Amino acid sequence: DGSNLFYTYNTKSKTTGITSLLYSLRKNEIKLKDLKTEQSSLETIFVNLVKR
Repeated sequence: DGSNLFYTYNTKSKTTGITSLLYSLRKNEIKLKDLKTEQSSLETIFVNLVKR
């Protein structure tokens, strides 16, 4: 419905880009109602690797 934003990043990277993302949202006056983070399970990572 256009009301969700999914952002994937590597937690082991020196920079994740999250700060830039939030800055861009603010700069463009896009307001957040909620923010949720979740970590991929090993099963999800494995399934995604096998798909490639």
